[in-house]
Amino acid sequence: MTKTSILGVLDKVSLFMVIYSLVNYTLETSQESDLVGIETPAFWISVFFAAEYVARLYLIKEKKQYAKSFLGIVDLLSFLPIVLSLGSLDTRFLHVIRTIRLIKIAKIMRYDKALSRLILVFFKVKDELIIFILLTMVALYLASVGIFYFESSGQPETFGSIGKCLWWALVTLTTVGYGDAIPMTEGGRLFTGLVLIIGVGLVSVPSGLFAAALSATKKENA
Repeated sequence: MTKTSILGVLDKVSLFMVIYSLVNYTLETSQESDLVGIETPAFWISVFFAAEYVARLYLIKEKKQYAKSFLGIVDLLSFLPIVLSLGSLDTRFLHVIRTIRLIKIAKIMRYDKALSRLILVFFKVKDELIIFILLTMVALYLASVGIFYFESSGQPETFGSIGKCLWWALVTLTTVGYGDAIPMTEGGRLFTGLVLIIGVGLVSVPSGLFAAALSATKKENA
């Protein structure tokens, strides 16, 4: 077998192992299992991903480029958490990192170019996104102050402080609106309508930025 065909077989087996590892992780959480060690399926799954990483380093010509690439780092992280957990660093954070294996599915299914394009788009619009995030934080705080002014006297338990109002401002600006904090005054309701309109704009702006940058990137790479 050629190196290319071996990599193809490895991709198929890896796809199965990614799905199996996520199913196993889901079952672990439902059973509230915190077991760590070679007796657990998670350990042997990580052994496979470690072997896969070594095999790819051996089969791929551009070894350093692969090891430093984003998807190469994903391959490394696929088995690193369980190694760290064996060193008495077993935390929920390390277990959650295991879900990064989902990204390997995109790689295995040959969508790595599309993923690289999305990363490139993010870096193209990062300055605009940073400014947008800062403006969102300002809008969030102003919304909290505004609803506090209108509703604090009538609903002190819900809107009694700006800190409490931050939750309302967050779910309203993101247009989620759980309904656990509802303004009762006329001024509060008018203010809520204004915040909702602003929230629609806040949701659409980053989408527009990404769509425009992605379209430009596709034309550049065409």
